[in-house]
Amino acid sequence: MVRILVATALFCLVAGMLAGCGGSGSSTAKPAPPTTTDATTTPVRSVPVPRSAYARALGALCARRRSSLEAIGNPASPQELKSLLPKQLVVLKRFSVQSKKLTAPTGDAKAKKDFDRFYATYLDGQIYALKTLRSRSYDGYFTVVNSALIWQKQAELTARKVGAVECLRRPFENS
Repeated sequence: MVRILVATALFCLVAGMLAGCGGSGSSTAKPAPPTTTDATTTPVRSVPVPRSAYARALGALCARRRSSLEAIGNPASPQELKSLLPKQLVVLKRFSVQSKKLTAPTGDAKAKKDFDRFYATYLDGQIYALKTLRSRSYDGYFTVVNSALIWQKQAELTARKVGAVECLRRPFENS
């Protein structure tokens, strides 16, 4: 009975975690710009601020990462997780290396440094979670994954600040 509960909990957590790599339920659609009124009370839309080349490049990397993770698949059991997570880690590592190579404008330099650090910490957590899972320490696995998700969320919030909204959309969120 305990094994069934652990397997069920693991499945639920994995589905949520692997939906990870983006934001909770957010989409790539941008919110409508705020409206203002002029002297004749006619609504006027403000002009959206263009994204920096860094935000566009980071957004494109996030979209590619999401597609690659979805192509690998969403594990539905602890055994599938042990099999698919290493493949997903290859994608996550590649993304981290590529995002660190991007150049941010001066105004986004701190956010870029924060994003890279937060994402690297999330990735380290995922690597350690796999090691913990392989050792059959399911409680340890849940603890490690929950810690890693905190850093993922910080990376997502930082990506939002620079306008890389594609980083908020997680794989498998429509599954």
